[in-house]
Amino acid sequence: MDAKSVMDDLIRLDELQDVIDSFKSPRGKKRKEAEAECEKIRPNIPKFILSHHDRIRKLGRRSTAQVVNWVCQSCFIAVPVGSRSRIAKGDDLNICENCGAYLYHTNEDGLTNQS
Repeated sequence: MDAKSVMDDLIRLDELQDVIDSFKSPRGKKRKEAEAECEKIRPNIPKFILSHHDRIRKLGRRSTAQVVNWVCQSCFIAVPVGSRSRIAKGDDLNICENCGAYLYHTNEDGLTNQS
């Protein structure tokens, strides 16, 4: 499995879990649909990455963060210069050294810069 597909799955999982967390009642149709889609996505993500994701979610934060102008959008700390080329390449998953979120960079079209 390549880094782009894992990152895309992590971003989608984060979005779905935000939907799930926004509903107080466990009986809502949208919540059940989001939970079902989560269960389809989770097996696609390697276990060690998924466990890191779950730890961050338990802290009440998203496990993925976009990088805008070389600033992590989770903790708003600048990404170190040495990490920027790795993030821009997108051929591996990168973690923010400050908050632990998986970082991704998008191009002008809004598409993930992962090869």
